[in-house]
Amino acid sequence: MPLGRERGRRRGPQVPAWARLALVVLVVGSGAVAAAEPADPKPLAGVPTSPSPSAAPADAAADAPPERAPGEGAHVVWIRPEEVAVRADGLLRGLEGTAPGAAVRAAVARVEQDLGALAPDLEGLIQNTRVAVARSTPFVELDDLRRELAAADATLGGWEATLVAEAKRVSEALDDIMRARVMWLETRARPETVAAGAAVARRVGEALAALDEAAATFQPWRNQVLAISDRVLDRRAAVARALKRVQEAAATEWMNLFVPGRPPLWQGGFASQLRSELPRVPAQIVAYGRGTFAYVARDVRPLGLQILVAAILMAVFRRSAARAGTGPAERAAPPRRPYALAWLLALLATPWLHPLSPQRFRQLMAIGALIPASRLTLSTSGPVGVAELASLFVLLFFDRLTLALAPLPAAARASALLTAVLGLVLASQLARRVPSHGGPSRSGRLAHLVLGALAVALAAEIGGWDHLAAFLGRGIIAGAVIAVFVYAAVIGLEPLVVDALESPLVQQSRMLTSNPSALRRRVRSVLRGLGALLWLGLVLRAVGLHAAAVAGLQAVLAAGVSVGALSISVGTVLAFVLTLVAAMLLARTATGVLEADVYPRASLPRGVPVVLSTLVRYAVYSLGFLCALAAAGIELSQLTILLGGLGVGIGLGLQRVAANYISGITILLDRSVSLGDVVTVDGFHGEVTKMTSRCIIVRGTDGTNGIIPNETLITSKVINHSYFRGRALLRLPVQVAYGTDLETALRLLLEAATAHANVLGDPAPAAVVNAFADSGINLELQAWAENPQQKLAVQTELHLAMYRSFAANGIEIPFPQRDIRIVNETKVFPPGLYKD
Repeated sequence: MPLGRERGRRRGPQVPAWARLALVVLVVGSGAVAAAEPADPKPLAGVPTSPSPSAAPADAAADAPPERAPGEGAHVVWIRPEEVAVRADGLLRGLEGTAPGAAVRAAVARVEQDLGALAPDLEGLIQNTRVAVARSTPFVELDDLRRELAAADATLGGWEATLVAEAKRVSEALDDIMRARVMWLETRARPETVAAGAAVARRVGEALAALDEAAATFQPWRNQVLAISDRVLDRRAAVARALKRVQEAAATEWMNLFVPGRPPLWQGGFASQLRSELPRVPAQIVAYGRGTFAYVARDVRPLGLQILVAAILMAVFRRSAARAGTGPAERAAPPRRPYALAWLLALLATPWLHPLSPQRFRQLMAIGALIPASRLTLSTSGPVGVAELASLFVLLFFDRLTLALAPLPAAARASALLTAVLGLVLASQLARRVPSHGGPSRSGRLAHLVLGALAVALAAEIGGWDHLAAFLGRGIIAGAVIAVFVYAAVIGLEPLVVDALESPLVQQSRMLTSNPSALRRRVRSVLRGLGALLWLGLVLRAVGLHAAAVAGLQAVLAAGVSVGALSISVGTVLAFVLTLVAAMLLARTATGVLEADVYPRASLPRGVPVVLSTLVRYAVYSLGFLCALAAAGIELSQLTILLGGLGVGIGLGLQRVAANYISGITILLDRSVSLGDVVTVDGFHGEVTKMTSRCIIVRGTDGTNGIIPNETLITSKVINHSYFRGRALLRLPVQVAYGTDLETALRLLLEAATAHANVLGDPAPAAVVNAFADSGINLELQAWAENPQQKLAVQTELHLAMYRSFAANGIEIPFPQRDIRIVNETKVFPPGLYKD
């Protein structure tokens, strides 16, 4: 049989070309359909779905049933009967985890309750904003409205974030529930489930019932959350619009500071308008007070929290006062008025404890805070007495009365005039009393400046410049009241901070206890500096200049120049300098802590503390420099040219400086020379008193100081007399006459060494015979001194002891001796050697 025919038979029947093409098209089409199928949606935690094929076990992949519903071709997942029980249990647990808990429901209910309680105040605030914007209102009052609107907007924003997050969570859970329901319905319709028996069918029914129940629970809850969120969004949008109008009006009114806003008093009409408004004054005051106390009646929880904070502070301050009173006399004085200090701090925290409170409630709390502040202020001697504080209280009351009578223009103007007159009287009293109490001249100048500003405010109020009058009057009153608050808080907190620094735990630090009086002065300086900054910020906020001051400061810091890709501004330069200063302070503090508290408690070898302190200082400086560059916005890639030039400079002109610096680091690491060593370098002998990155300072025996570069220590011969465990070897040569009993002489040398207190017994002293010299026999005493710094003193004392011992025992120390022999011989010269 031919070979070709045999091969044809082995290949079997031939597949037609059209069949091969159809097979390729079918395979490609199947891959395209599989690639176009949507992926399984990502479920929420707790709502189970079918596992992905990649997560299926390898042995189960071969038995996996088809995942397409018959006749539809849609990608519908179902659960195999053997997995139904496990998946049903997981579904029930997941639904329990995604259900809104009691805490979430309580939070949403609290938001709904607070929103309903805040709605009247918001409507009144928005109405006041419309009235203030419509008429010419001083920007100081507009800033009060702006702060109240900003606080309401922040509160509504927090509620909105809470509700939006909960609505998103519930919506995603509902989507997962719907997908899971489709999966379980498909599982129930599968013939495999029907054939698996009643147990599997019951499990599937339980899962579907749980899903239906969860959907029935989640949908009303989502609708409720969305409804509350919609109300919050409406309120916030209204507040945002009112806030924008107030900001625009404040910017306009600031430009009208020196423009009259009302007719002067002498033009007439003011008295008749005041008479017509006087009957409505009590009702307006009652309405103002009713609106203030309505907030407290509506929600007493913030007020209860404020009382609790005051009680806790009173207990803490009282305990600190009792502990300070029972301490030694040199400790700090006990805190002044601990109860008054506690109430003052609790009342000053009103803006944080009452975020939903109206502005009039906070003003009432400010009047109440003046009482404990006065008690704290009166506990110290100063120019401010009871009369001045009482006048300030009345002044603050009338200032708040002016705000309460804002809907009555004539009555509010009369209250402002009365407030200005009271302020003038109070300022004149202070101006007279400050010099009588021996106060500094700047206090007197400040009092006269305040007196002049109040006079200008009174004249502006009379002349109709209401914006200028409100700015000066409110600014001075706010400055005085805030000064009393800050001063009272500082003098109340000073003893507490000092007492905390004198506690047993802090007293364990030697750095803090080395100079307690300086530490107290520094604490007082820091507290008063912080108080001054706080006073300035609060006054700017009170007069409405806080935003302008912040914007001006930002403009100043942003001013600068740009050169190519490098931009330098005032802010970056200031950040660079402040970061370097902070790094220097941190390095000084770290080395101080190490030297005062760590090294004395650790048994470190000699010289190691200096090495550690120097390395820590270098590390902090390097890290601070890198942080300063980052704070200034400078990247290291921008310094390539500068670093390249620095490298060339080091290679050409700064190589000695770099060599000394690297040599200093080398000396610190290998500790060949340490602080306190006795060294001899280039013939200069002395003790190492200081080690820097460039040189070491050696104090000679004659009191002179030698500055030796670090490179010299590396490249030259250095004799370190203290290198061996901090000891110093003494070699004392002496000569005795011939005929001396050498054993006695050696014994006397050893006795002189062992009798000295600063000579070590280990290694033991040794006395040896060195040589037979011309004038006598050379002996040598070898001994180790305990301290290298005492080498010269010990050497002198041993010489004296040796001399006394030799003299007492009749041992002679010879003088130098030389034998001269004179030979007188007649020389006969050959004839003719010398000629006449």
